[in-house]
Amino acid sequence: MSADWFVQGALTRIGDIFDRLTGRGWKPASSLATSQLIEKMKSMLDTEARTNGGERRYVPHNIGLRMQWDKFSTDSEKSIEKLRNEFLTAAVDHINDRHYYTYAPLSVEIKPDYFTSGVKLLVSFEKFSEDEAEAAINVSDAAATDDAAAETAADSEKPVAVTAGFELNATPQTRRLSFAPGERVSVGRTKENGLAIDDISISKYHATVMLNAERRLVVADTGSTNGTFVNGKRISYGKAIELGEGDKLKFGAINVSFEIAPVEPADELEPEPASVSDE
Repeated sequence: MSADWFVQGALTRIGDIFDRLTGRGWKPASSLATSQLIEKMKSMLDTEARTNGGERRYVPHNIGLRMQWDKFSTDSEKSIEKLRNEFLTAAVDHINDRHYYTYAPLSVEIKPDYFTSGVKLLVSFEKFSEDEAEAAINVSDAAATDDAAAETAADSEKPVAVTAGFELNATPQTRRLSFAPGERVSVGRTKENGLAIDDISISKYHATVMLNAERRLVVADTGSTNGTFVNGKRISYGKAIELGEGDKLKFGAINVSFEIAPVEPADELEPEPASVSDE
């Protein structure tokens, strides 16, 4: 145990602390704590198992893994494919061991996502939609969530009305949108988008806006040519930004304001009048 050994150990610990503080401690997807994630997947399959008629129990055949875009988007295709095969093999073994059935062949989909923080696991009987309102579990640190239970991401809250305002050719424009928590609306030049803005500075598929559980809008640029700006600063491609009160948003050369409808207070029941006896 020389002096160099102690110095090297101290520098290593300092480097580890720095990586954790800056978020650089995340490893490529192929080096994630795969065993913990697989155990979560098995638990989710067990939770979602359902009986159809006789004694057969069916589990979801669609499995998804969503990874934080800026942490995992640079993973090689080979690494992603290796991780997918590990999940597929583990799912097949678990289904055979538990004598489960599926309605269709197993499908494992792994991809980075703008609005995912850390890692999110999903299982579903249906094909995953953009809103991904299926049974899901968020795993921001796989090694620290061994006791986490599977959660259901489907939200029964009513949609929230959002008004988007902007100008085209010096003419004020208003668009009324409806968001459910977790729902995404695409912004772009063509009519296929939920918020269509027909301006030359807007890309065909420019950005995506989502309403989070705190009723705040989150915006991510989806690879536009002329950029998406928050308070005059261009946001990075794939980086989701939560909009605060008073923040100014611009797609290309078009300033857009969003107004979220206030929460309506619950109707209070009027007390019933006291009955008056004849006595």
